[in-house]
Amino acid sequence: MIKEHHEHKITIEEVEDAINEVYLLIDPGIIRIILATVLANRLGMSDKPVWLLILAGSSAGKSALLDIVIKCGKWIHPIDTLTTNTFASGLRGGETETSLLHKANKGVLVFKDFTTLTSMNEEGLRDIMGQMRAIYDGSFNKKTGNNVDIDWKGKIGIIAGGTRAAAQKMRQFSEQGERFINYNIDVADSKEMAIRAMKNVKDMKSKEEGLRDIVAEFINYKLSSVSADELVVPEKIILKMIDIADFATQARSPVTMDKKDPTMVAFVGDREQPSRMAIQYANLALALMILCGEKELSEKNAQIIYKSALDSIPVERRMVLSVLAKYREGSTKAIAQKLHYSTYIVRGWCNQLDALKLLTRSSVNSKDVWYLNDDLKGLICEYDGIEQVDEVMIESETEDLEYGSAYIEEEQAYDNSLYKIDDDDFNSFVAPTQVPLIDIPDPTDTPEKE
Repeated sequence: MIKEHHEHKITIEEVEDAINEVYLLIDPGIIRIILATVLANRLGMSDKPVWLLILAGSSAGKSALLDIVIKCGKWIHPIDTLTTNTFASGLRGGETETSLLHKANKGVLVFKDFTTLTSMNEEGLRDIMGQMRAIYDGSFNKKTGNNVDIDWKGKIGIIAGGTRAAAQKMRQFSEQGERFINYNIDVADSKEMAIRAMKNVKDMKSKEEGLRDIVAEFINYKLSSVSADELVVPEKIILKMIDIADFATQARSPVTMDKKDPTMVAFVGDREQPSRMAIQYANLALALMILCGEKELSEKNAQIIYKSALDSIPVERRMVLSVLAKYREGSTKAIAQKLHYSTYIVRGWCNQLDALKLLTRSSVNSKDVWYLNDDLKGLICEYDGIEQVDEVMIESETEDLEYGSAYIEEEQAYDNSLYKIDDDDFNSFVAPTQVPLIDIPDPTDTPEKE
């Protein structure tokens, strides 16, 4: 812990060291992006908020890391659960407006666990996502059943923790554009994390309280003593931020898949434009400089922004993009083998990226082969730390050993079904919508007549 931290100005490095004494962290940017999001929303450098979604698996430390900011001030509002009435219930306490929106105006909401969204019904989730779009845009109106209308205008920041499953669920109802930027935590070895957790059992509460105090003092010192007037983001970094925001928003744009065959694209609407994301990263860049005492944004802090932009791409699409950035090209089956998913599932991901004009498809020996253009390869490799190899991705002949014979049989059944279809029957053909887990009948077999 920081000794006598009240007698000198705390630095970001000291804060990081104190947190690393308690939690086993290998991600160099996670503390900075959380604290920068708090600063960016509280400083009022822009009328648009920063909404950050921290993603990691269960017990990976999301809640603990978000907990360190809750003593920064009364303008921090921890929220345990999210329902359709969380933001505006329509209740009043006498003449006082009790709506969370009015209480939290110009503050920051901290949701430690967004995974409750995964268990919510479709109607409720659609309602919440609609409310959040309005709140991000700064104006919210709601008619309630007790004749108390909610009419709010303002700005509220959000930091939330969740899993990739929660992010995927939210994406289903983001047809009008995403509001969150994401950050995937790079986690330490699972056994090492368990050992650290066991060592902290005895005095964990006092350690957590100490971290809250340190972070609160650090944030409030920064809030009371900073000026953004002399801060500069180098033009080279600005151009990179624009490039990566443009790519990330295109790659996360909504694609509607066919209900009968979820590997096929039914519709692609207008792509998400990069302006909203770019504004959030501009605010974060200023906050990172204030956080670290910089007059000019360093490359180290710029890398945090680049990582967040790539992390904001849907994980399945990013996996495909990353593996194709490394190789010259690859078939659907080869990509699936690299990612340890079935060919059937990966076909759908590739089709989404093709529809978004991020992949190019060709046919080689009756197989779909995919590749990226050189500019896109270079961008992904630069920001994702990938080393290119001038090789074609090779298909393994042992897929049945890696993925189970059910996947192989499913692929064969799909192909055989296509061969059997006459032209007149083509429009009535329904592709399989679920990977079979047990015996799959041979589609060429003819049922015996009784």
